[in-house]
Amino acid sequence: MTNAVGGVDVFAEELSASPTGNIVEGMNHLNGDQALAFVRERHQLSEGDISRGKRQQAFIKALMLKGLSKDVLLNPINFAGFADAATKNLTVDNGFSMGTMRSEALQMRNLRGRDIYFTTAPFTGFGPSPLCGASGKRVTHTHHPRPHARPREDQERHQVPARNGRSVG
Repeated sequence: MTNAVGGVDVFAEELSASPTGNIVEGMNHLNGDQALAFVRERHQLSEGDISRGKRQQAFIKALMLKGLSKDVLLNPINFAGFADAATKNLTVDNGFSMGTMRSEALQMRNLRGRDIYFTTAPFTGFGPSPLCGASGKRVTHTHHPRPHARPREDQERHQVPARNGRSVG
């Protein structure tokens, strides 16, 4: 999908190296192979899986914005290439036709980066898992004050807005 839109521009909070190319801190233009390495990396990042999750969110946002850009939406050849790549990489209902996909995409044409927010589970930190015994595997500990309680509508939602590909909060 990334190659179908001519690559995406993603902001990286941390640098990393991979066989497909180095990621610099700041803006990076990524092709499909580079994007895959970007969203998979965790070992070289300061917060491991948490940093990887932030990268995945930044990439999804960048791909959404590029896919909804005028260059893709209003160009039948570019849109057909993107839609073809999307249908090969996503599972959709049989009734979700190319026309329906285009109609849905056109309805989102005014979507801007500031309109896209990601929500993640709150976490209290990292540490050894009590389930892993002597292996010492480190895990992310999530936090919920009452894990079996249903959330109320008036409770504040923990949202991490992503701006310019950067997670804030």
